[in-house]
Amino acid sequence: MQRLNKLISGRSDIHIRSSIVMNINSFNSRKFSSTIKASSSEQETTIKKYGGMMGKNWDELWQNNQTPWDTKQGCPILRHLVENVYNNRSDLKHGLIPGCGNGYDADLMSGIKSIETVTGLDISETAVESANGKKESFSYGQVSKVSFVCGDFFNVDKKFDIIFDYTFLCALPLSLRESWAKQMKNLLNSKENPQSELVTLIFPLFKYNKNGQLETDPTVGPPYLLNFELVEKLLTQQGFTLIEKYPVPANLSHPARVNNEIIARWKL
Repeated sequence: MQRLNKLISGRSDIHIRSSIVMNINSFNSRKFSSTIKASSSEQETTIKKYGGMMGKNWDELWQNNQTPWDTKQGCPILRHLVENVYNNRSDLKHGLIPGCGNGYDADLMSGIKSIETVTGLDISETAVESANGKKESFSYGQVSKVSFVCGDFFNVDKKFDIIFDYTFLCALPLSLRESWAKQMKNLLNSKENPQSELVTLIFPLFKYNKNGQLETDPTVGPPYLLNFELVEKLLTQQGFTLIEKYPVPANLSHPARVNNEIIARWKL
């Protein structure tokens, strides 16, 4: 478990949970969604849908500070893309980070020069509260353009020009993978902006089990093992095409995740 915790020690993005109210912030003049109050049965369904780890749902893990995935910093490869790719574009207006956790990557995405809104979404109410508490300390991007929302990824009905998935897909139950791909298609603003992008940071490519041995069973998790071919199949079935992919260089990975990540950019 110690080695596994070290491996998944990383950003605050593998988190998901029951929320009674979908507490939606508006960004600029565009409302994210109407406020939704779920019934008790709907809350329970949401809890079960997203699962959890270590015998707890995602919000319980946040409440107990059992968040070994949180590296206390934004993702270096995302910062690299912002500074070397996305700041050369003027079409990226609205961004989404599902499973945002403490919100470090929302801060990085808000550094895109053309960005108008960044929505950090998490099913864990505790994670969203934590992100909002840290928001004023963010210093990289444009903090006034960042909103943190507690809600269900699969219920979001807005459009985004850029979406960043990191440690979100690998945390979802296997039964939700096709739904994940379909929802990514629904969320991407491809009709108004054909250059809209989904960015997937594919992780983990390998991990260790509780005995310190390499895990080979893809059904053991979360985090569940991923590979490029799996993500490619899920997305191409929905009409996505690959822009580029490459292993993340060591200097652009968290030290505990070197050689364990592939970056892949997609469009419709």
